[in-house]
Amino acid sequence: MSAISDNMAALAEAFNTSFAALTEATYRKVASAAQADNANTLGNQSPSQLTATAAAHTDAHASNTNNPHGTTAAELGAYSTAQIDALIAATLPSGIVPLSRFGAVDGSAIPVTVSGTAANVVFAANIPALISGQFFLLPQTTLSLIANATTYLYLRLTSGVASIVASATEVPESQTNMFLGAVTLSGTSVTLNTISASGVTRIDLSRISTTAVGSAIPVSTGLPSETAHLAWT
Repeated sequence: MSAISDNMAALAEAFNTSFAALTEATYRKVASAAQADNANTLGNQSPSQLTATAAAHTDAHASNTNNPHGTTAAELGAYSTAQIDALIAATLPSGIVPLSRFGAVDGSAIPVTVSGTAANVVFAANIPALISGQFFLLPQTTLSLIANATTYLYLRLTSGVASIVASATEVPESQTNMFLGAVTLSGTSVTLNTISASGVTRIDLSRISTTAVGSAIPVSTGLPSETAHLAWT
């Protein structure tokens, strides 16, 4: 009986050892198969490589400006092409409305200085102007005054470009030539004749009047007795 017991114990020990070895071999086989499967699925990429690949795809999508999701103007609350075309068609083409304006429409003072010593008149930069229905932003302009005479100033449109020009003689007004005012220089004494501080507005060849006549719109500031006053005419 003792021998049988010893043999049974040895058999059990051998079985347990073999089972443990078989189990370990099975786990290794499964792990190896899973690793191989993952390697095939992920293209043999390391975690850092996978991160770089994902980042590359994300960056490529972010830089795609060809509307990859097919978003429509309506989804964004924007006008459609047809609506924009209709709005453009309803606008008046530049240059067909006979309006002219020198200076900001809010009546801001025209930044102009006159020097008898330097014999010049300076209009500061960025003066808005509208002539023959076309808008311009005039740069700073310095014009020489004529000694012992009157210099006439005009807003003039020449070859599609608007500018302030000085003239020794009066020039008839036209759709492309608008009178701004005049400066008389005698020695170093300057007389501002008719340069408007608040701008000049003209419809066709007619301008707003300083006198309330009929349906005219009267505009005036200051007093005629003020020597530094730039008055409407």
